[in-house]
Amino acid sequence: MKHAHYNKGFTLIEVMVASGLFVVIMIVAIGVLLSVNKSHKTQDAVRTAIDNVSFVMEDMTRNLRLSTAIACPAGSGVATLSCYPDGFDSNGNVLGSINGKMAGTSLEFEGLNGDTLDTADNIVYWIVPGNTSTDGYILKSTTGYHASESDENYKKITPPEVQIDTVRSGFTVSGAEVLDGKQPRVIIHLVGTVTYQTTVVPFNIQTTVSSRNIDS
Repeated sequence: MKHAHYNKGFTLIEVMVASGLFVVIMIVAIGVLLSVNKSHKTQDAVRTAIDNVSFVMEDMTRNLRLSTAIACPAGSGVATLSCYPDGFDSNGNVLGSINGKMAGTSLEFEGLNGDTLDTADNIVYWIVPGNTSTDGYILKSTTGYHASESDENYKKITPPEVQIDTVRSGFTVSGAEVLDGKQPRVIIHLVGTVTYQTTVVPFNIQTTVSSRNIDS
């Protein structure tokens, strides 16, 4: 007697189940890859913004180290006022505001090779509030103090992703009084956030700079 032999394959249901599993696995894998890629881009953008903040801090530090005639706040026209971010001096006395700005949010000084008799070549850093006190930014001028923050001589040196807290950030200056024989010292304190899409990362940076020049 002859026996018939049949080649048994996959049924339609088995093919459909296998295809469905493959599609599900691919969707999950693609989702993971997209999530990892987005996370990498976010971390890279935040890291770049933090690096820019560090660059701003380095720029201020480098210029202050070789500075003379430090005036705080900027535009006060004197190099005898030591100012504090909270508007108080070391004895707890209120300094109030000068030129419409609380003491400690701006700084003016003569840079390297500058003419001490010409304030038009002074370097100015100014922490300016945005729509609120927590979305501020930093301006820089190399042509002295200008009363309006919108003056074309000011250049914004913080990127859009960086928001400076103007209440918690500022400059603390000591030893800048003329003829005091002391080495001027500036504490720079920057507090704020870096925002990229829906990710917000806080930062809190502080450094102390001593001028190489001694007031005499």
